[in-house]
Amino acid sequence: MNSIFILSFILYYLYFIYDYLFILSMKEKARNLRKEPTDSESKLWSLLRNRKFMGLKFRRQHPIIYSSSATGLDYYIVDFYCAELLLILELDGEIHNFQKEDDEYREQSLKQMGYNIIRFQNQELNTLHIAMHKLYLFVKKLKPKN
Repeated sequence: MNSIFILSFILYYLYFIYDYLFILSMKEKARNLRKEPTDSESKLWSLLRNRKFMGLKFRRQHPIIYSSSATGLDYYIVDFYCAELLLILELDGEIHNFQKEDDEYREQSLKQMGYNIIRFQNQELNTLHIAMHKLYLFVKKLKPKN
């Protein structure tokens, strides 16, 4: 009886360590993406960081866990995220022209979890004031009245 308890404890401990290491690798991947932003991400981040946009706190390259299994955690890394509004901002570069089905599946999964998603094509950020107005109107619908 005692050996079963010890074995259970060891397995639980190993599973805990595995999850911990997985989370560290997930965070490292997000950190690496933040170190090498695209031009569009840099432009948008300069307007979102430090609560510059409507007083909202945004994170960039933020991991969102969507399931857990014996093989680890499954997650998406979103371009920008505001926890207060469950808001995800995604920037779509040329690569997204070749992965539309994957993007649609990912977006549906995130919406089912309650996230609000707005997408911008990279070209939209060439007219930044128009893109920011589009974001403002989207956020205005989500933000609770004070």
